[in-house]
Amino acid sequence: MRNRKAFTGKAGVYLLLTMLLLASCSRITLIYRNLDTLIYWSALDYVDMTDSQKREFKARLQKHLAWHCTTQLPLYLDSLKKLQTEPVTHASLQRRYDEAKAAATSIAEEITPSMVTLLQSLSDKQVEELGKALHDKQQERIEEFVEPPLNKQIAKRAERMEDRLEDWLGDLNKAQRQRILQWSRTLGDQNSRWVASRAQWDKTLLATLSKRRSPEFPQQIARLLQTPDSSWSPAYRVIHERNEQAGIDLAFDLHTLSDAGQHQHLAARLDSIRQDLANLKCLQETR
Repeated sequence: MRNRKAFTGKAGVYLLLTMLLLASCSRITLIYRNLDTLIYWSALDYVDMTDSQKREFKARLQKHLAWHCTTQLPLYLDSLKKLQTEPVTHASLQRRYDEAKAAATSIAEEITPSMVTLLQSLSDKQVEELGKALHDKQQERIEEFVEPPLNKQIAKRAERMEDRLEDWLGDLNKAQRQRILQWSRTLGDQNSRWVASRAQWDKTLLATLSKRRSPEFPQQIARLLQTPDSSWSPAYRVIHERNEQAGIDLAFDLHTLSDAGQHQHLAARLDSIRQDLANLKCLQETR
């Protein structure tokens, strides 16, 4: 009989949990993405950089990608190997989540000096350009996530989650879909809170950039990148922690509701990821 209390594909839960956190609008990104997809770097996509800035950006990006590949990916490979044999509990999911946050913080700390240098090199015109782009993106978020009626926001959030999960688990069953909808309802008006929080981060970034020649600028950027939650209100912090727990509960329940076919689908997906990571050129060169 299948053990419904301890699914042994814990590495899959780690990835699944990361996706749940993404859907909850957490700052955690999928741990296997390249650094150039991080929100911190993507801000520079909005700026028309000079040739000199582009060369500097590319050189620093390659350095950070090499760091990530040689120091972080081996840890992920080791986790994938170990976690597949460990049982899943709420406590173990919390540990995986904490590890994911720590990994994201390590990346933020690694790229902070480069971001300071690149941001300090921006001209007034480029900062203005960045501000306009951030404003436009914020308007897009409002239109997509906030303006629709709440019931449609909830339904769309559940739909996005289902799409993400089916890539890892295959077709979801009725009980899983119902549980996802329940989770989405629990988050309620999270969209507006997340959009407001992101707007505050953007506002703080632009205010900091207006004083990018000051001695305090590196420390201020470090705080923005490494502890973006430092500007949250106490009320939003409580809500965020509640949503994190809701994501952990959902991950546990979905695996409790999973079947043998989904286990096989997930195992194959994880094997493919592990093989892709192991075959990366940068890892091969360190062996």
